[in-house]
Amino acid sequence: MFFTLLGILLFVLCSSASARVVYVFNSPLDITRYYTTQIVGEQNNARFELIEFDSNQVLLSHRILLNPPLDISCLDNTLSNPNTGFAYKYTITGQTLESCSISPTAVASTYIDASELALEASVMISKIHSDILPDHQLLGHILFDRVFQLTSLKKFRVLLPRIANQLQEHKQLIVNEGNHTFQILLLSKRK
Repeated sequence: MFFTLLGILLFVLCSSASARVVYVFNSPLDITRYYTTQIVGEQNNARFELIEFDSNQVLLSHRILLNPPLDISCLDNTLSNPNTGFAYKYTITGQTLESCSISPTAVASTYIDASELALEASVMISKIHSDILPDHQLLGHILFDRVFQLTSLKKFRVLLPRIANQLQEHKQLIVNEGNHTFQILLLSKRK
């Protein structure tokens, strides 16, 4: 299943994230379109987190960044092309999640790297359309404040052991929680 784009956040009362998909063709004759999802999440004024994973759900990089672009404007209509894909900006305030389209080039790839974090099997939770039939119904706000955050599989297993076991078996699950539907992805560590 093609993931709709994501963002990563460390939540305070209000935070924002940007995400884009970059499509990669291995050769002009390649019939499979591969893509990389890139998530840029605001931590504070000068520090951002960058997560990249591919269409096979392999975690490619996880970095803390300095000085990425700060204010990315919403667009009236979606722009896309085969090389840069689609891009979105997500904003979470309390229990409200809003998103809008942004220019795929707005999430620049020229950052000053602060550090590369350890890569391990991790869980990513993304918001998807609520008309998709969920595999599970959850009560309470278990996942909402973890949406767009990279969580180690070990920590996720403590939170939701039954869901973690099914996630390891299926690699992704659709879960409904209140008014929101989430896709939970298991990202494997890079070899």
